[in-house]
Amino acid sequence: MPLSFEGAFKAKRNVNLGGKRTTNDRGELVRKAAIERKNREERRKTEFVSIQLQSLSRGVLCRERIKNEFRSQWYENYLPVGAHQLNVSDWDKLSECIQKFVIFADPQLEFGALQNVISALLDFLHSEFSPKDLTSSKSKSGGSDEKIKEAELSNFYSIKSELSSLSFPWVWKRFTTLCLKSFSKALPIIKEERQYADLYPFLEALGYFSVFLEVYEIPIYYDCLMTFYEYSHLQQEFSMFRSAFSFSLLSPLDDTKDTFNEVQQLFIFHVFTRDSYESLLDIISSNLVVSKIFPSLSFAKEADIMSSLTSLETSKLFCLAGACLHLLHVEVQSSTLWCFCSLALDALYTHSENSVINRFNAPVDLEEDEDDEFSFVQDYYAHVQVVAKQFNKLLTSQNLSTQRAFAEALSSNFITKVFTEITSSTILNVSHFFSSMLKLFPSNRTSTLMYVSLIDHVRVEPNSSFVQYSWDIFTESPIYHLFSRKVDVNSIMQTNSGYWYQLQLLLDVYSRMLFTMVDEEFHSVQHNPLYNTRDKLCILLKNLVLGLYWDVYASKEVNDNSLVDITQLRVSSTSLLQRLFRINYRKPYLHEDFFLMEEYFNLNEFETGALQEAQSASTMDIDLSTGMKVDNYNESRPKLNILNNCSFFLPFRFRIHLLQQLITMDKQANGFIQPFGHLKHAVIRRNRIFDDGFDAFYNLGKMFKGSIRITFVDEHGVVEEGIDGGGLTKEFLTSICKTVFDINYGLFSETKAHLLYPNTHAYAQDIERLRCYEFLGMLIGKCIYEGIQIDAAFAPFFVSKWLGHPSYFDDLTSLDNNLYEGLIFLKHYDGDVENDLALNFTVVHEEFGVRNVIELIPNGGNVAVTNDNRLQYIHLISNYYLNARLSKQCRAFTNGFTQIIDPHWLAMFHENEIQVLVGGDPVPIDVSDLKKHTVYAGGYELNSPTIQLFWEVLRELDEEDKRNFVKFVTSVARPPILGFKALMPSFCIRTNGEDESRLPTASTCVNLLKLPVYTSKKTLKEKLIVAVRSGGGFGFS
Repeated sequence: MPLSFEGAFKAKRNVNLGGKRTTNDRGELVRKAAIERKNREERRKTEFVSIQLQSLSRGVLCRERIKNEFRSQWYENYLPVGAHQLNVSDWDKLSECIQKFVIFADPQLEFGALQNVISALLDFLHSEFSPKDLTSSKSKSGGSDEKIKEAELSNFYSIKSELSSLSFPWVWKRFTTLCLKSFSKALPIIKEERQYADLYPFLEALGYFSVFLEVYEIPIYYDCLMTFYEYSHLQQEFSMFRSAFSFSLLSPLDDTKDTFNEVQQLFIFHVFTRDSYESLLDIISSNLVVSKIFPSLSFAKEADIMSSLTSLETSKLFCLAGACLHLLHVEVQSSTLWCFCSLALDALYTHSENSVINRFNAPVDLEEDEDDEFSFVQDYYAHVQVVAKQFNKLLTSQNLSTQRAFAEALSSNFITKVFTEITSSTILNVSHFFSSMLKLFPSNRTSTLMYVSLIDHVRVEPNSSFVQYSWDIFTESPIYHLFSRKVDVNSIMQTNSGYWYQLQLLLDVYSRMLFTMVDEEFHSVQHNPLYNTRDKLCILLKNLVLGLYWDVYASKEVNDNSLVDITQLRVSSTSLLQRLFRINYRKPYLHEDFFLMEEYFNLNEFETGALQEAQSASTMDIDLSTGMKVDNYNESRPKLNILNNCSFFLPFRFRIHLLQQLITMDKQANGFIQPFGHLKHAVIRRNRIFDDGFDAFYNLGKMFKGSIRITFVDEHGVVEEGIDGGGLTKEFLTSICKTVFDINYGLFSETKAHLLYPNTHAYAQDIERLRCYEFLGMLIGKCIYEGIQIDAAFAPFFVSKWLGHPSYFDDLTSLDNNLYEGLIFLKHYDGDVENDLALNFTVVHEEFGVRNVIELIPNGGNVAVTNDNRLQYIHLISNYYLNARLSKQCRAFTNGFTQIIDPHWLAMFHENEIQVLVGGDPVPIDVSDLKKHTVYAGGYELNSPTIQLFWEVLRELDEEDKRNFVKFVTSVARPPILGFKALMPSFCIRTNGEDESRLPTASTCVNLLKLPVYTSKKTLKEKLIVAVRSGGGFGFS
């Protein structure tokens, strides 16, 4: 069949003569049924809602109709048109009137009628229940306002007591609520019209019937009363209802209900959070407030109170704190008041901290002059300073009463009163209070702690100072036993936080006391209140500090979940422990190993962990330029925390070994370990060794840690032969140090004990000289970095500045003992300092025959030193000699030193240990140790006759000649810190010919002794003694 398509095509029709057949789809039927059910359900719901609305509407309309009927009937029966008072004749009629009135009364519509009802009610109460006539009371009291107020209040309370058993309590509940709502709605109108007397009946009535208020209505009640008070208390007519207001304010506090404690707390949070709290305390008795209201807080949890406080607006929280501070001046024995006020201060700190954080997170203009306060550094004190700055900004925007309250709380009179009258029941919360105040006012820290430290007796223990009394109380506390071993930080959350605040304040006050206490007084029972418990205090501090630094994550959890400020506790305890350790080092009162805590450490694991932490540490968080060692703490580095803050827990030799490991790791990280990596070559003229060294290496900065190669040129300009494999570098470092540390060179002076410190002349502070001091710091750092010891001893007060420690009064002994003794004499002088000694606040500095008078304070020449200000003079003199005149030189030296030696490494040692690092260990020379680590060359062996004689002779020398010998061959009179095994290169003895007339010679750069072959012990001894006593070294013959 041919297929073709030629145009239009129409399908053939299919005709069905049997009719249309419908196919039933089951799914479609189900869907239709579901829709029908849904529609029927919606119709039923609509009908139900319609019925409910109709019922509600009918009910509302019915009630409104009935109310209107009651209203019309009530007005017709009790207050017809034109009447000015209720038509009631007795209590039953009045009670019936009020029952009907509360059924329909609306707070706004029936305000006038409610006034009439209240007036009638008050008239009846006064006539029936008033125990005395106030008019007669006034005449009897002779016009005394106080007596009249007492009589009025007594009258109010007497009436209220008669109402305690009223029938139909539901009526009086509705009546009281109606009064409160009407009072609230009338306040704005009354304020505009200044018709405050119209609300007087409401005040009195609310006071009588406050017992019928529900707890949720109490905040509204107090807010209304305080709003009325703020509107009216400055008006003249307020005196008319002053007593009624006082009665109404205090009335709910007399109600004996299950919610009594809750009502008292609402009083605090709604009455004392207003600006008018100070004048309010003139109306209500402060003693009454303290005795009746604040005790309720003892039943609440601190965490709940803190939550309520932090949820307050900042302005209200300031008012509440101000009110509490005012009350503290009246009653210092209320432990609950102290506790609440402390929590309010903590909440203010939290508000200030959150304010700073919010500002930090918000976009800021970095060109503003306050951008530095957003740095939020890790340093605890820096953080506190930033928050305190924000707190002071907030405080200055508050009312003057609050500002004055905070200022008075830091006054010497208030502090003296508080701590003189302190008891065992208040000491915990008082400690909490002042610890919180010091965080908010860090600039007042010194003066506050000083005032407390001067409390030499407390009322309950007249023979005890505050420090001694606080210690005695603390040792009887339930947490004292925790300090017998390393403290479990988690225990802080399981004990009363007050004990920890007591401990913190005790440590802070005692630290401040030590600041003005010289070593002589510290070791005196008359001047040191903790003289008999020094060892116990040190044990407590050791175990506390170790726990706080070791249990890092537990400390963080406690800080987040406890009221105790772990950071402040750690800072305070560490600072005091460090101070006690330094005192013990200057004049021991505890045995040498007392501060060691080896039993808590596996030293091998500790070393591995410390090296790992050091490797991961990318930044240094010690700032030595400020002159103070800050809180060097990082949560991720517990082992370094211990090394940087309480290194004396670990043995000195262990720390030396760890330092060497850290230096090796640093060399590897910087490529300095390679023989020729970062090699810097310098040609050094021996007669210009410092100038050439400075020109060659000063600008290297931190790269001076790398390898250097030295070529010497003698005084005749001849280049000396020799390849620097380390020996010439050592000779360069030891020679240049010997040159510049000679006091005749002009950069350094020495004490009477021949200890070095920077020159104090004016020329020592010019720019070029300061660069020299910086280079000297680099040289000392390089010597430690390379393990090279030099023959130089520095004054302890100067070495302490390398660590960032300030120098204190007792450090004067290492500078000028005569000056120290003179100031001690001044401190304890019993006579009239001003007239007998004729001193003023100046110091005379003589330089090259010219006397310069330097004023220690402005106009110091005209300010006499007296018995009262002599302590200030003593510390200013100390500061001048130890800090002020040396600050630039020491800062420059330290800047150079820390370019080579990481401050973290430096923090592992104290002043005397660093001196050992620089110049070796001041211990007797161990000849056996030297012999054990000696190598021989040039034909000598251990059994060679001359060698045998040599060791016999060396053992027979006295200690001084032994030191001279060690200096002769190594350039340093002291042995290496870790013994002669650490001498690099090892001590070597080689032959130097057979001419017995020659003297032994040495090459100190390689620790080499050139010893002729002596056959006689006598000859060897004579020649050796001549050589080592001559002071000669390389090439001496």
